[in-house]
Amino acid sequence: MQQHSKWMKPQPNVQVGDVVLVKNELQPASQWLMRRITRCYYGDDGLCRVALVRTTKGEYRRPISKLILLPIAEKAPKPQDKPSTSKSDREPEDL
Repeated sequence: MQQHSKWMKPQPNVQVGDVVLVKNELQPASQWLMRRITRCYYGDDGLCRVALVRTTKGEYRRPISKLILLPIAEKAPKPQDKPSTSKSDREPEDL
């Protein structure tokens, strides 16, 4: 017997403005369309079950099971401190 791990880990709830891939079983995954969520429809448990996605031809309702949330960072990483220019702080150069 194998352990069934489906739906065991909580997933983040999608929100308006999130970028998702829209699954299409008739196309390979490399051709799935990237879209933005414009509205969420919540179930009785408070989780988003259906989302309205905006396309170039209009807006469509899609179940969350047909959407793949893309992990996009909202804030850019902080830039590192400026590297020092003094000769003693630099690493030795290879010859």
